[in-house]
Amino acid sequence: MTGPEVRIGDLAAQVHGSEAAFVFGRSNENTLADDPGKSALAEPAGAGNGPLVFMAGNFSHAERSFNGGVTWTAVALPGGPAEAPILCCDHDVKMDNARRMWIHSYLYINSALTNGLIRLDIRRNFSAAPACSYILDPGGAGNNVLPDYPHIGLTDGFLWISSNSVGPPFPGGQSAQMFKFPLASIFDCVAPIAGAVFSWPRTLEGQKVWVPAEGAEKRRYMVWSHAVSSTVDRWFLWRDLSASVAITTRGVGASSYIDADCRGGVNNADFWGFLNSSAHGFQRRNFVAENKVGTAYGVGPDVAHSQGHIHAYALALTPAAGTGEAVLGGVIASTALANSGVCLGFPHVAANKKGHVGWAIAVGGRRGGGGSAVRPAAGIADDFTSILNPLVVFNYPGIFSSHNPTRYGDYYNIHEDESCEKWFVATGYGLEGGTSVINIDSRWVEFGRNRYFRCWIDYRNLQPVSR
Repeated sequence: MTGPEVRIGDLAAQVHGSEAAFVFGRSNENTLADDPGKSALAEPAGAGNGPLVFMAGNFSHAERSFNGGVTWTAVALPGGPAEAPILCCDHDVKMDNARRMWIHSYLYINSALTNGLIRLDIRRNFSAAPACSYILDPGGAGNNVLPDYPHIGLTDGFLWISSNSVGPPFPGGQSAQMFKFPLASIFDCVAPIAGAVFSWPRTLEGQKVWVPAEGAEKRRYMVWSHAVSSTVDRWFLWRDLSASVAITTRGVGASSYIDADCRGGVNNADFWGFLNSSAHGFQRRNFVAENKVGTAYGVGPDVAHSQGHIHAYALALTPAAGTGEAVLGGVIASTALANSGVCLGFPHVAANKKGHVGWAIAVGGRRGGGGSAVRPAAGIADDFTSILNPLVVFNYPGIFSSHNPTRYGDYYNIHEDESCEKWFVATGYGLEGGTSVINIDSRWVEFGRNRYFRCWIDYRNLQPVSR
């Protein structure tokens, strides 16, 4: 029996231009992120699915858009409890595409900075108020632990939350902590929710700060890393269904964990501080990508690089027999992203479904002063470049930075595009015309290779069904 006829069209007519060309889709300003009553320097975190975008940032602003960031609606956030009444900062946003669930985390503190809470708002319907909220209180009844720098990540079955937990005796009592909670229970708003936590006190290797890996949503394990020394990193792999954490070390190329001079803009201010390239790990980001995991982090100048720059490397993932999971292998690639005339830092990295790595980084300032104002830029590491090196990064369209802030880069982020999983979505900001809140241009951008442009066009306005 003869089957139906198959006709192959002209590929040139379907995808115009070079397949390797870097393409921005949307680059839309969040016009509510510069409200002096709610915002400081925006540090905007965000997540999206098609035209639905949720963004939030320091100190207390949150917004949602139903048209890819063309217009925005403010989202009201509640005050904190008596033990930590101040809605502070440190927002993060993730979208669990498998469950159509939006997760927004943010921090409450007390005025003495001796206690705090992490709040998680769970939205099953993008248009509605949260279905439920959870409070993560590392100090418990003692009210004596200040969680700091919380970030969230996802695996197949769990929500992961990291915290730089500072406790008694102040300021010496500190631990890096990683919490995990079952996503099925969170979706069903089960309360109280049973979770687990793994802690690493500063007495072991000094203060360390963790961030869960991006791109682990389809995996059954989470990974993260920190620096032991300038040439040794420690890696952690925690399986969804395991009570224990696999810990290993890897020798890596030497890193200069020192401050960088990155002065620039009209005000010639330095946007790069010591914590942004220290061994503590505030600017270290991890990713999971197909058959590898990796990390990227800011470092100071060294004998080969005159400016603040970025180091990154990848480890092989090898199958774990009988588990359907993986174990960490050796270093398979490493790179330094650097430019002799401008600082490159604050790397945020994610992987798409092809295993390609998307980058959102800060570009600006230079050693000795007189550099350009810092602004966000994006790039892709893939088969057109190498597994780690995007070679060229591109400034976000529409941001015309003129001034430098004196702190930058904590919480802007990058994710795989949930509607076209071969593209990326990211946030970032610049200062235009001054250093006040009203000068913030906070952006939601979507980008990818031209070979997948049709994918983005087809799915960019496809609104997912809410549950």
